[in-house]
Amino acid sequence: MTSNDTPLFAEHARNSNEQIGNIVSLRVVDVIGNRTEIFALRPGDTVEFAAQKLARWHVRTAAVCDDVGNLAGIFGQSDISTRVVAAGIDPKTAQVRDVMTAEPISADVETDLLTCVRLMQHHGVSHIALTRTTAEGEQYFGMVSANDILGVVSRQVGSSDWMREFAGEAAV
Repeated sequence: MTSNDTPLFAEHARNSNEQIGNIVSLRVVDVIGNRTEIFALRPGDTVEFAAQKLARWHVRTAAVCDDVGNLAGIFGQSDISTRVVAAGIDPKTAQVRDVMTAEPISADVETDLLTCVRLMQHHGVSHIALTRTTAEGEQYFGMVSANDILGVVSRQVGSSDWMREFAGEAAV
């Protein structure tokens, strides 16, 4: 290593620490950005209908909300495979309320990104329902996924194309 390499390495280390600092200061609402579509199912939907909605929306998981928008549960492809198909339940007649994950892992939209990552790791989940507490209750606000977070980290750190591709944002 020559002495010319040292300042360059120090500059890179300082920039990396600044970028990490930026990531740590992000809130989960910063991750979901200005999404305008919020996908939610109803507890009385049939599993078949819910599966069709997931496919049409191009999402793997959606919140289940009551009539006023309170979070009642979460329902996704893993629920369909393990709680419906593997259990021999008819998706045409089974209702989402009977096979959804009740009391899902959720976070307020103002929660910091690192806390959401820790929640995902601790509970072994890849989606967290985002809520905002109002007079009506715990109102559903949106969903954040591990891929959403990877995309933000990729943009913040300016990582290589493989990270963006892994996060579902391959450069065209």
